[in-house]
Amino acid sequence: TAVEVAAQNSLFHVIVDTDHTAARLMKRLEKDRLGRVTFLPLNQLHVDKARYPDSSDVTPLLSQCIQYDPRVERAMQHVFGKKLLARNVDVASTWSARCGMDAI
Repeated sequence: TAVEVAAQNSLFHVIVDTDHTAARLMKRLEKDRLGRVTFLPLNQLHVDKARYPDSSDVTPLLSQCIQYDPRVERAMQHVFGKKLLARNVDVASTWSARCGMDAI
């Protein structure tokens, strides 16, 4: 789906409230040799507000395709904030180059 393509590996990142929580979980993962995980601590995410183009050819992917809890807004903006959904491949290419965002 467009969401999976846009998120890439970020689709498997784990959102946590703070870097302290992430550190505690990482210690547990290391101690029990449970593997690796990438955490997105909300208190450390700083996301600039995206300026989306005003066009009927593209729309922000985040507002069109994804429903989420408002508490994870920063994480969602971090992963999907600069992703556009375009009506076709040619439009995606044009708008991606024009506004510096990924268009799908």
